Amino acid sequence: MIRGFTSQQEDTVTRSVDDDAPVELRQELVDLAFHIARQVRAYDEARLYRVICQSLGVTASGQPYSGFQYAAGRTINNADWQRVYDLISRLWAELPWAAQSEYRIGVNRILAGYHVAWDLGEDGQLHRVLPAAAGSQVEAAFRELGAPRFAPALGSFREAMAAYDDRPQRGRDTCKNIFDALESVSKEIFGIADRNVWECSSGGA
Repeated sequence: MIRGFTSQQEDTVTRSVDDDAPVELRQELVDLAFHIARQVRAYDEARLYRVICQSLGVTASGQPYSGFQYAAGRTINNADWQRVYDLISRLWAELPWAAQSEYRIGVNRILAGYHVAWDLGEDGQLHRVLPAAAGSQVEAAFRELGAPRFAPALGSFREAMAAYDDRPQRGRDTCKNIFDALESVSKEIFGIADRNVWECSSGGA
């Protein structure tokens, strides 16, 4: 039901919003969370409201003005944009397993609708959306690095992706781990055990 019509349309706009959580997006997320909560038998809306407030570092009111959903909307509007995305993952963990899939679909439709460059994964974490060409290259890299001899390189590659996906992005860690992965692969392919790959490629001793 969440964005049931607009999600069927082709989205030709680049997912480029990387440093904002618009007010409209925040309100849709609150609507989604309470919609999902109402589908879960015996789920307490007061509990959902408390989770939203406390996970954002705000003291929850016992009987908020105009009800729990309205109060949650006020609370999320005052949060820093990074905390809004923290809340997305926190609410995923709060929901029972049977409701997590519907919540994830709804979240991703909302994020796509505002061209946010993140999607909620099946692990409950936000992952950066890559262009199709780049995404296929990343998938191919993971497949190739799956060989046992490339295990150290795969570890560095995953660390680089985690730093790239972090909020805010850790550019230095991303670059360092990518270079570590490249060096590890080069050493394995060319049989270089102890010498620095970049020294060898430049003719150094």
